[in-house]
Amino acid sequence: MSMKDKTSPPDKQESCDRCKVKLEVKEYIGVKMTVCSSYRGLKNALRLCHPCGDIQREEDNERVRIWTIQQNKERYAVRLAKEVENIPRRFKSASTGDFADAFKPQSEKWIASDEWAATLAGPPGTGKTHAAFAMALLYCEIEGKKDSPAYDTFVFITVPELLAELRHDAVADSAGEATEKYKTIDGILVMDDLGAEKSSEYALSELYRIISYREMHILKTIITTNLGVSELSTKLHDRIASRLTSGRIINFKGKDRRTDK
Repeated sequence: MSMKDKTSPPDKQESCDRCKVKLEVKEYIGVKMTVCSSYRGLKNALRLCHPCGDIQREEDNERVRIWTIQQNKERYAVRLAKEVENIPRRFKSASTGDFADAFKPQSEKWIASDEWAATLAGPPGTGKTHAAFAMALLYCEIEGKKDSPAYDTFVFITVPELLAELRHDAVADSAGEATEKYKTIDGILVMDDLGAEKSSEYALSELYRIISYREMHILKTIITTNLGVSELSTKLHDRIASRLTSGRIINFKGKDRRTDK
């Protein structure tokens, strides 16, 4: 049996896998070859004419983009669900809609802005902690819907607990560990009940370091306090009060919800 001549055309002229047009045959250095866009798609390899190759590539890129967005949203939903498990039962369903009509748009503007802090100030029992959780959950919802996965959930701590950690570090030969942990949280940090107890100079100094760092790097922080703006300087420190007032101040008024039932 004689061998086929290398210059002979293919036994069967192939067609584009997409538009079915007959693919062109050209001779290169004495060898006749089918001219096509050899494209390995998402599922299998395809033999396409050049226009169809460009179209197929664009369609596959769009499918990958949509799939990536969906995966980000699913990862966000799982992560937020795990975070909600750790939220105190009272605040699991906290919503900005639980407050006056202006509170949700005010929260959305703060989340979208370059303001690093939102300080919720007012008498005890006016709903500040509830509002802080509502704002933090809204932050997670808004950030989680973005195409980019560069979002985070939030960390909640009461300032008395934070000060206790700082004091423990000071006597446990681990000074600065708690400060580094809280100042660099790349998400939203909620510090509840600022000014609720007397603080040592060391604790105030470390608290200032946390607040100063987060202000400089515009790391979102929600702070609740029973103190008025003028009282912050007296009870805490001028430097701390100055940085808090550089953010957004939201004042809460009304009767104590815990006793007025």
